[in-house]
Amino acid sequence: IMAIGHNFGCAAYREEIGRAGREDDKATWRNLDALLLKAGSNPALCFRTNRFIGLLPGVKQIGRFLRRPDPVYENACRVLLIKQIEFLRPIAILLLGPEVASRAYQIMPALKPWRDADKWIDIDRSSIGHSARNVEVPAAGVTTNVVALLHPSFGAANQGRRMRNMAVPLTEVEIIRAALKR
Repeated sequence: IMAIGHNFGCAAYREEIGRAGREDDKATWRNLDALLLKAGSNPALCFRTNRFIGLLPGVKQIGRFLRRPDPVYENACRVLLIKQIEFLRPIAILLLGPEVASRAYQIMPALKPWRDADKWIDIDRSSIGHSARNVEVPAAGVTTNVVALLHPSFGAANQGRRMRNMAVPLTEVEIIRAALKR
């Protein structure tokens, strides 16, 4: 399994992690681990990475990363992500947040209905819904299942609201469980 977040956070967050020597005690990872366990998977089998490498300046953890287009940087990040997918050959890819899902079509053309999705309703009511099976990652030579999830830092708080967008309401645990089936 591969979980793809948006970015590595801000400089202050990285300094805090450096002092602690770990980040697995943060809400994002605790909540992702809980989702994986409830879906019947071992969190230790989940490779965690990000769409963009680098840090936001300062102490603010949230906000749009890469406000201005930078094709050279974006391509370098895309190439790294493709290499990770090629190496790991995940059975499922979990896209954490709409910022990641809306760019996923760049390496997985079948996800084009999510292109430029700004809100969850744009993803959940798209022609493919919140997940897709047997998605090709052409540059990596991999076929995998892909799901768009709420960012785990939100926990379960927004799931009910998101489920109202879906034609067939499913919890994120059910979405993950379905993606893990071959």
